Amino acid sequence: MKTYILLLLLIFSLPGIAICQPDKTPYHHYPYEVFSGVYDGPADPGAGHTNPFTYILRVDNSPWLRVHFGDCNLGKNSYIEITSLEDEGTQKLDSTNLSHWHNGSTFFNGEAVRVDLFVAPEDRDIYLEIRELIAGEYVSGGTRSICGLTDDRVFSYDDAVAREIYISGSDSLGWCTAFIVSNGAHLAAGHCYGGMSFIEFEVPQSDPDGTLNFSDPDNHYVVKAGFDYHDNGLGDDWLVFDVYANSNTGLMPYQAQNDFYRMTRDYSPTTLRITGCGKDNDPTGSTGGYNYQNKVQQTHTGPNLGEVYIGSSEVYWKYEVDTWNAGSGSPVIYYGTNYTIGIHTNGGCYSTGGYNKGTSFENNDLENTIQTFPGSNVKYVDNGHALGGDDGTIFRPYSTVTQGVSGVTTGGILSIVKGYYNESGTLTITKAMTIEAPVGTVVIY
Repeated sequence: MKTYILLLLLIFSLPGIAICQPDKTPYHHYPYEVFSGVYDGPADPGAGHTNPFTYILRVDNSPWLRVHFGDCNLGKNSYIEITSLEDEGTQKLDSTNLSHWHNGSTFFNGEAVRVDLFVAPEDRDIYLEIRELIAGEYVSGGTRSICGLTDDRVFSYDDAVAREIYISGSDSLGWCTAFIVSNGAHLAAGHCYGGMSFIEFEVPQSDPDGTLNFSDPDNHYVVKAGFDYHDNGLGDDWLVFDVYANSNTGLMPYQAQNDFYRMTRDYSPTTLRITGCGKDNDPTGSTGGYNYQNKVQQTHTGPNLGEVYIGSSEVYWKYEVDTWNAGSGSPVIYYGTNYTIGIHTNGGCYSTGGYNKGTSFENNDLENTIQTFPGSNVKYVDNGHALGGDDGTIFRPYSTVTQGVSGVTTGGILSIVKGYYNESGTLTITKAMTIEAPVGTVVIY
């Protein structure tokens, strides 16, 4: 039996030698053995949370801290709250979010944090254990990939670009860049991965000596397991991943940032832009020797030197655009647009020549991974995508919902980029499908 649905108004709101360029910072482990005690919440379900346990953790002269917990019972509605004593940045962790964060916290500025346990009404036998404190340090150095004699990057405010942090071994953090794309995925460089990875948006300036500062915990996200990546060198270096909602706000990055990049594989623009959170340690720069922009978002434009095809899954762009360590994972941007044509991965520029490089979306494995990020049998609709033909792929999406409904297979997924879709006539659906709005509200009328 066929079912016909007349859609008058729908609103969806879901959620030479290549030099790779991560950057790493050592950290140190400080064991703790702290037990909160066991507590019951008020018997009255209308009562508020109680706060029976507070503890201060400190590592003198540390620029940042992360707390690791042991066994915890947070019941249905109890939670842990961690607060930086330096800037009052706070993270709330219930039992679900604590699991997402691998039984640890996010990163806090300063040398001390306060840990509070809040016990909910009717919760019983609530407790926490603190096992370890991780404290960071700042280490300079790294390989520059500046094209020409001067570093021409400038501070930027791109809401779709994040700083990526990943655990590199047992005693160091790796730093890279990541960005949001139009089907809700996040992209970065394949060599920027670890056992645990995190991203943060709206990164503040660093201290004058280059010591890093973290953004407010409201802007922090932990990467889900099951990400897909290739780390096979130039032209096959990419990472596609998803994240959990922020533990404080419950928002996904596309909701909080309200921005994303569209993708294209059909154009070779003359000018490119690279925007990323690369290293900065230039004592002769415009900041008078201060390193406020170290691993903070910066951008630069320069000429596109073309695409190099080695094989179907080894394709890269060449360009004369300034970058530096930790810029890996930056979007390779079609200058003047919100389209990206690839992922920045490698250095190679120097004072008298060379070029930097990034994986192209012409890489078939990368293309397929992005295309099927929501699942198999996906058709995309985006009436704001003006580049390329309409074949329903993420790189050439349909411009109308009517096309999408017709093109998607029975039981498939119809993914619609946010916007207003004025469909002429009656839109009739006669087959089963899942309709998603991966980067914001969709209105069909």
